[in-house]
Amino acid sequence: MRAALVVPACLALAGCTATMDMTISAQGAYDVVLEMRDTTGSTFGPSPDCSAYEDPTAMNIPEGTSVDTEVLTGQEGNGCLVTITGVKVPDASQAAEGALVVRDGDLYTVTIPAFGADSSQGAAQGRDGSFNSVVKARASVSFPGAVTRADGGGRINGSTVTWEDADVLVDGVSASGYAQQARGVPWWKRAGSWLTGALVLAGAGVGVAAVLRRRRARS
Repeated sequence: MRAALVVPACLALAGCTATMDMTISAQGAYDVVLEMRDTTGSTFGPSPDCSAYEDPTAMNIPEGTSVDTEVLTGQEGNGCLVTITGVKVPDASQAAEGALVVRDGDLYTVTIPAFGADSSQGAAQGRDGSFNSVVKARASVSFPGAVTRADGGGRINGSTVTWEDADVLVDGVSASGYAQQARGVPWWKRAGSWLTGALVLAGAGVGVAAVLRRRRARS
C-alpha cells in the first residue's frame, strides 16, 4: 500500500509530522489512519489538496476499499488525514512482492519499507545527522493477538507495537503478531477496562459508606 510509504517519505522534509496507526482484525483485514502535516508550507501549501489519496487504485490497494480524506489546517501545520478501511490481508504464499501486511500461518507480519534504496539521499537531516531533530514521526500497529516480534526498537504493549524514532522509520521496520483475537495477551491486559471500572465503583462505594457513617455519628 503506497499510502503507508508516506510515513517514511515525509521524513525527507524538515518541519514535517507523519503518523500511521494500523489496526489488523482477526477477520483478515486491516485499517490505517494516516496523518501528515507540513509546518513549512512547501508540501501541502496554504490549501492542501488531499484528492490524490482518495483513489484506492492509485494507492495500490484493492478497489472497493474505503478511503476517506480530510484537510487539516491550524498551528500544527497544514496537511491531510487519510482513513483507509477494510484492506484484505493476503496469504504470504500468494502476496505480491512488497505487500505491507501478509498472513503466514498463525501470524500477521507487517513490513514498512525503507525510504528509498539509500535513506541518506535527499533527506532533510538535522545538524546532528539525525532526522529526529527536524521531523516528528510515529507508527503503530495493533494486532488481534500479542506482538511476537518487532525490530527497530519498537515499544511493545500487549498487542500493539509503536515506533517513535524517525531514524529507525526511515530505514524501514517490521513486526509480527498473532492473528487470533487476544492470543498471547495476558488476562490482566484484556481485563484492564472492566477492572478499572470495578475499582472506580468500589472506591465510590467506600466513599458513600464513609459519608453515611459520618451522618449517623452526627445524629
